[in-house]
Amino acid sequence: MSIGDCAEPLTRPAFTVVVDAGHGGRDGGAYSFVVGRVEKEATLAIAKRVARKLGSNKQIVVIMTRDDDRYLSLIARQRIIKSCEPNLVVSIHADSGPPAARGAAVFLLNEQGQAIVVDRLMSRTQDSTDDELSFILADIQQRQSINYVVPIASRIQLAIGSRVGRGGVPRSANLALLKVPGTPSLLIECGFVSNEFDAIDLFTPEGQDRIAGAISAPILDAARRSMPKS
Repeated sequence: MSIGDCAEPLTRPAFTVVVDAGHGGRDGGAYSFVVGRVEKEATLAIAKRVARKLGSNKQIVVIMTRDDDRYLSLIARQRIIKSCEPNLVVSIHADSGPPAARGAAVFLLNEQGQAIVVDRLMSRTQDSTDDELSFILADIQQRQSINYVVPIASRIQLAIGSRVGRGGVPRSANLALLKVPGTPSLLIECGFVSNEFDAIDLFTPEGQDRIAGAISAPILDAARRSMPKS
């Protein structure tokens, strides 16, 4: 496991995952039902556990955007992702809302965000003699990224939401960390820090480990299936 920018191209055919712990430093995120606790603590603890579980497979390269209580801007996080060219990005967050609101949710990029990413990809591959071809190639690349991550996100949603009866259907959103061009990405709201019961999972080692297991197991399976057969 390493932290931050990838200094040199990663060795393939390793399966590379960037694990992003949301918030940090002066950005504490949402305040918890548990007095004195904030979102950034839970996201870092869960992200570390996810990274350790993924790192148990020696063919998986794990990069964390942060492994301590530091502030990282969205631009800095995107730079790390771009430098590593990962197979998958997993951003760990927690939600906040009315006291009764609870449960986890997995987010993929929505159609509005996809359009933005396709424009960015076109700028990389623009052929001045064939704008239509550039658009088609960019659109195919981004759709492949989304299609790849959908079954992983669905399995995570089913596993992480099972205790409160949430279904296995991810949601979509236009979120910055889901918009690194050509990079399969998902963002997980691991529960509501504002809910008494979710907070138990989010701020206890046992709960954090359960959440990390629900996140890492589908990723480990996807990595194994993508590895060349020996």
